[in-house]
Amino acid sequence: MRTRGATGPRTAAWLERDHRAITHAYHRYTDVVATSAQGSYITDVEGRRYLDFACGIAVTSLGHGHPRVLEAARRQMEKLVHVSVVTQHEQNVLLSERLIELTPPGLDM
Repeated sequence: MRTRGATGPRTAAWLERDHRAITHAYHRYTDVVATSAQGSYITDVEGRRYLDFACGIAVTSLGHGHPRVLEAARRQMEKLVHVSVVTQHEQNVLLSERLIELTPPGLDM
């Protein structure tokens, strides 16, 4: 199994489990094994904190674990989690209408 950079015993154990359980087609850029995150930082299984320069789509604009985002997500998940394109839903229309309001004139798509 490959490792990049210094790893501790917990990291090595999780990386071995990952190697056995998850497809090798699923590429990771680091050997960091995250346990939690807050704001712009991730904490790994060894207790080390990292500035998250490789954050995912939502984290780029929202950060990890912002209280207002968590509360809004909780409220929405109590109503409707995800319907993709199977049905129409209110929040999709409301968001689209708000984006139309914010879009500069001449941009119609």
